[in-house]
Amino acid sequence: KTVISERELKLKSLSEKWKKERIAKENFDKKAFGFTKNSEILNGRIAMFFIITGLLTEIWTGQTIPDQIETIIRTLGII
Repeated sequence: KTVISERELKLKSLSEKWKKERIAKENFDKKAFGFTKNSEILNGRIAMFFIITGLLTEIWTGQTIPDQIETIIRTLGII
């Protein structure tokens, strides 16, 4: 009977260890910054949005994307 209870204790401690590791991994994966899956997905979506916005603006205004960037920088007073 003591062998069974020892095994149960070992299994419970192992289960708790794995649970802590799983929770730590889930928390790491939820981060929006750094090299995590979610942050890379967000970065890709933002990049796609701004490329499309730049291309549509180029079609409507005739101003290339580098010219648009220059206009924004001049408007903000950086140069």
